Amino acid sequence: MSAITIGSTFLDRYRIDHVLGRGAYAKVFRAHQLDLGRDVALKVLSPMTNRPDKMAEARLRFEREAKLVARLQDPHTIHLFDWGHSPDGDMYMATELVDGQTLHDVWVDGDPMPWQRAVHIVVQVLYSLQEAHSLGVLHRDIKPSNIMLFDRPGRPDQVKVLDFGIAKAFETPEDTANEDSMKMALTARGRVVGTPGYMAPEQLRGEPLTPGTDLYSVGIIALELLTSEPAFKSRNDFETAALQLDAAPLVIPDDIDVPQPVRDTLNALLIKRTEDRLSSAADAIEALSAALGNAPAAKPAEVLVLSDEVKPGPNPILMAAVGFVLIAILVAIVAFIAR
Repeated sequence: MSAITIGSTFLDRYRIDHVLGRGAYAKVFRAHQLDLGRDVALKVLSPMTNRPDKMAEARLRFEREAKLVARLQDPHTIHLFDWGHSPDGDMYMATELVDGQTLHDVWVDGDPMPWQRAVHIVVQVLYSLQEAHSLGVLHRDIKPSNIMLFDRPGRPDQVKVLDFGIAKAFETPEDTANEDSMKMALTARGRVVGTPGYMAPEQLRGEPLTPGTDLYSVGIIALELLTSEPAFKSRNDFETAALQLDAAPLVIPDDIDVPQPVRDTLNALLIKRTEDRLSSAADAIEALSAALGNAPAAKPAEVLVLSDEVKPGPNPILMAAVGFVLIAILVAIVAFIAR
């Protein structure tokens, strides 16, 4: 595999500008796509020559992530532009570049969020998950560092859900023998993947997962945004996992200023028993819409109007008066022309 350096050109198409981040298996670069003149996030699998067994698994995960993300088109999900193998054997994928902050950075440095802003963010994450779940994809690692916030003119706090690196297909009708073998290679009995502070109890226990598993993670995020504190005060991941598995319920604290219907909906995401938890992103969006007194949004790109007051409708008397004035003006114009 080739060494990718800052300032070099990858595949004669992507100029490498600087490193955005790195993980156990890959590096992410800010790059400029020369033929289209746009900046992208270029994720390249890091060579692990000392662990060929791990490298094989990493390559399978990388390929699966690319194929899963390629199917996702929701405006609140990161979009894949390109992926493949270089002549030197590097696996890569190019995605849209989001200039903003991770929700983790916003949360860590901030005070408790007003409930309107927190719910505005949560609803967009739910829209991303709604599409993913409808296509048979579980994210399995929803957490603040995998959510980007950015602004558009007149539209602050827009959301992009990132990193489907440990996403998993479930109940997908078009499974092929190749996909089945990939699943077997990546799923060992009793193996648990994810981030303990945001993992649902069933995920920690290695039990079958459902869309409700991702929704529990969304509930944890909402709780932390509203309190500006970690959901679990623990010293390490083992303690965190123990608290997740404990029967003690998680709820939005009573002293947080949140309307009761919104509180009830968020608490329904935090229920530890899978069968009692709110089980679909569509249901969660509908419940939050009803709690806010809005009709459910018609399109994923539309963001709910988050207000604790119902806006008054048009004044019928005023509208009638305006109508009479317009008619009088029209009659006067016609009379003038007929003279």
